Amino acid sequence: MSFPPPTCPVTCKTQIDNKYNEFKTILNACIGDVKKTGSPNTTCTCKQECTSGTVYHRYRVINLVGQGSFYTFVVYHEIYKKYKSLNEESGVLGFPKTDERSTVKSIYGTVGRYNHFEKGTIYWSRYIGTHAIYGVAFNEYEKQNYEHGALGFLISDETPIDNTCSYWDFEGGRIYVRSGNAYTVYRAILSKYLEVKDAQGFGYPRTSTIKATDGSLYNDFECSKIHKCGICRITVKPTYNVQHQDMIF
Repeated sequence: MSFPPPTCPVTCKTQIDNKYNEFKTILNACIGDVKKTGSPNTTCTCKQECTSGTVYHRYRVINLVGQGSFYTFVVYHEIYKKYKSLNEESGVLGFPKTDERSTVKSIYGTVGRYNHFEKGTIYWSRYIGTHAIYGVAFNEYEKQNYEHGALGFLISDETPIDNTCSYWDFEGGRIYVRSGNAYTVYRAILSKYLEVKDAQGFGYPRTSTIKATDGSLYNDFECSKIHKCGICRITVKPTYNVQHQDMIF
């Protein structure tokens, strides 16, 4: 059974107008009237397209009687182009949770802009471009403290390895996603891992980078463990044959 789009309250257009007035020097002129989408009796999503982005508004009904919160956000320029390519609120990112904001400077010196969404984030930087991260990879990036942490700024979109595994690249490492799990591998360990062609040599990651009690870092992989001790010393210990010696590079 199909339902017509719900009718949003007058406050929907009012709040979109207010948000547009706040950002009108960036958004330029809006095109057409407010559009209404959403599921009956649950959520009404309103949006109005402007020449350089879109203003989104969501109105939620609680128990068909009380009104929930109103949320109004603007997505524009390069971040909006990426969001639109990912099917906007119907896609992997869901509805916007913030207006576009400035990032902090990463430990590698990169600054840029971002929008948070329900299921991920889109980042933009002048020299890196515009990239999106979502799902369990985004949850892992959050654990690693976003661009504030050792991973730094997002520098790629999702890249499939095969039909079971994909990854996102960052200034300071990589996040792998496989079988619904996400794992961080940092730069020095990642370099050694990539030397032997990813999973062909060591198997897929089984942990994120872990700090041992002696201060060293390591990742467990399906067929090996890679340690980083000190500044330059990397050791690789195969786990599929206990008679192998550590290989020191």
